[in-house]
Formats: sequence, structure tokens, C-alpha cells
Amino acid sequence: MPLQAASKAAVLVSHASTGIADVRQAAKVTYPLFDILFLTITAVITGCEGWEEIEDFGNALLDWLQGYGNFENVKSLPLMERR
Repeated sequence: MPLQAASKAAVLVSHASTGIADVRQAAKVTYPLFDILFLTITAVITGCEGWEEIEDFGNALLDWLQGYGNFENVKSLPLMERR
């Protein structure tokens, strides 16, 4: 089942993201780096292709995602792609 694999991704992303420097300007950060990486990786693991499908995945499974990450500022996930 894809969500079981996605759950295992939480551990992977948690360990991997500790060694990644977040170079974003603090005043412009809306979402923690872990949340962005976790959402993107779990969505891709479950078969999502492209930012719109990742957004749909995040909105559909927001409660599940909040079990692993912060996702506190989220009412509806905006597209993360840079426009």
C-alpha cells in the first residue's frame, strides 16, 4: 500500500533534512522545510506527478500529514511551484 511506504518516508525525510541547511530568508518562510520535503516525497511515492497532483494529495490527506509534520498554517495547500 502506498501510504505505508509514505509513512516510512517520514523517518527518511526526518534524518535527511537534519543535514540540509535551509537557506531561505526567514521572513519569507511559510512552511518548514521538513513539511515541504515530506509532502513532496510522500506524494511522489504514492504516484503523484506534478505540483497540482501534489497539492491535491496534500489537501486530501492533510490530517494524515499533520500526524508527521507541522502543517499548522495550512487551511488549503497552495501550489508550491515557483511562478
